[in-house]
Amino acid sequence: MSRRTLTYQGDVVGSLFDYDGAGVQLYNGKIYVLSDLYNDLLEISLEGDVLRTFGIDPAVLREPTDLFIHDDLVYVVGDHENDEPTPSLTVFALPQ
Repeated sequence: MSRRTLTYQGDVVGSLFDYDGAGVQLYNGKIYVLSDLYNDLLEISLEGDVLRTFGIDPAVLREPTDLFIHDDLVYVVGDHENDEPTPSLTVFALPQ
Protein backbone atom coordinates (compact mmCIF):
# COMPACT_ATOMS: atom_id res chain seq x y z
CA MET A 1 0.00 0.00 0.00
CA SER A 2 1.08 3.52 -0.62
CA ARG A 3 0.01 6.41 1.56
CA ARG A 4 -2.29 8.93 -0.11
CA THR A 5 -3.56 12.29 1.12
CA LEU A 6 -7.14 13.30 0.39
CA THR A 7 -7.47 16.65 -1.33
CA TYR A 8 -10.63 18.50 -2.20
CA GLN A 9 -11.54 21.24 -4.67
CA GLY A 10 -13.84 23.69 -2.91
CA ASP A 11 -16.24 22.91 -0.11
CA VAL A 12 -16.54 19.40 1.23
CA VAL A 13 -20.11 18.18 0.89
CA GLY A 14 -21.27 14.63 1.32
CA SER A 15 -20.27 11.72 3.48
CA LEU A 16 -18.29 8.52 3.58
CA PHE A 17 -21.07 7.00 1.48
CA ASP A 18 -19.48 8.89 -1.45
CA TYR A 19 -16.49 6.53 -1.15
CA ASP A 20 -18.58 3.43 -1.78
CA GLY A 21 -17.43 1.68 1.39
CA ALA A 22 -16.94 -2.02 0.67
CA GLY A 23 -15.73 -3.10 4.09
CA VAL A 24 -15.48 -1.61 7.58
CA GLN A 25 -13.54 -2.75 10.63
CA LEU A 26 -12.75 -1.35 14.06
CA TYR A 27 -9.13 -2.11 14.93
CA ASN A 28 -6.97 -0.68 17.75
CA GLY A 29 -9.35 2.20 18.40
CA LYS A 30 -9.63 3.31 14.77
CA ILE A 31 -12.16 2.63 12.05
CA TYR A 32 -10.90 1.33 8.71
CA VAL A 33 -13.08 1.72 5.62
CA LEU A 34 -12.24 0.11 2.30
CA SER A 35 -13.27 2.26 -0.66
CA ASP A 36 -14.27 0.22 -3.70
CA LEU A 37 -14.64 3.39 -5.79
CA TYR A 38 -11.16 4.82 -5.10
CA ASN A 39 -9.20 1.65 -4.26
CA ASP A 40 -8.23 3.23 -0.92
CA LEU A 41 -8.15 2.20 2.71
CA LEU A 42 -9.26 5.04 4.97
CA GLU A 43 -8.20 5.27 8.62
CA ILE A 44 -10.79 7.19 10.63
CA SER A 45 -10.81 8.28 14.26
CA LEU A 46 -13.71 7.39 16.53
CA GLU A 47 -14.67 11.07 16.30
CA GLY A 48 -15.11 10.71 12.53
CA ASP A 49 -11.94 12.47 11.30
CA VAL A 50 -10.11 10.90 8.37
CA LEU A 51 -6.59 10.41 9.73
CA ARG A 52 -4.85 8.74 6.79
CA THR A 53 -5.65 7.12 3.48
CA PHE A 54 -3.69 4.38 1.79
CA GLY A 55 -3.94 3.79 -1.93
CA ILE A 56 -4.10 0.19 -3.12
CA ASP A 57 -2.40 -0.26 -6.48
CA PRO A 58 -5.05 -1.54 -8.94
CA ALA A 59 -2.33 -3.65 -10.60
CA VAL A 60 -2.03 -5.56 -7.30
CA LEU A 61 -5.73 -5.67 -6.42
CA ARG A 62 -8.65 -4.31 -8.35
CA GLU A 63 -12.15 -3.85 -7.01
CA PRO A 64 -11.61 -4.58 -3.31
CA THR A 65 -14.77 -5.90 -1.71
CA ASP A 66 -14.02 -6.57 1.96
CA LEU A 67 -11.27 -6.50 4.56
CA PHE A 68 -10.17 -8.10 7.80
CA ILE A 69 -7.36 -6.81 10.05
CA HIS A 70 -5.44 -9.02 12.48
CA ASP A 71 -1.99 -8.59 14.02
CA ASP A 72 -1.34 -5.45 11.92
CA LEU A 73 -2.01 -7.34 8.68
CA VAL A 74 -4.79 -6.19 6.36
CA TYR A 75 -6.46 -9.00 4.41
CA VAL A 76 -8.32 -7.60 1.39
CA VAL A 77 -10.64 -9.70 -0.75
CA GLY A 78 -11.06 -8.72 -4.38
CA ASP A 79 -14.18 -8.88 -6.48
CA HIS A 80 -15.08 -12.41 -7.52
CA GLU A 81 -15.97 -12.78 -11.18
CA ASN A 82 -17.94 -15.77 -12.44
CA ASP A 83 -15.06 -17.15 -14.51
CA GLU A 84 -12.68 -17.20 -11.52
CA PRO A 85 -12.57 -20.27 -9.25
CA THR A 86 -12.02 -18.20 -6.07
CA PRO A 87 -11.87 -14.50 -5.16
CA SER A 88 -8.44 -12.89 -4.92
CA LEU A 89 -6.94 -12.30 -1.47
CA THR A 90 -4.10 -9.85 -0.91
CA VAL A 91 -2.35 -9.27 2.43
CA PHE A 92 -0.74 -5.95 3.32
CA ALA A 93 1.17 -4.83 6.40
CA LEU A 94 -0.76 -2.03 8.12
CA PRO A 95 1.47 1.07 7.82
CA GLN A 96 2.51 2.48 11.20
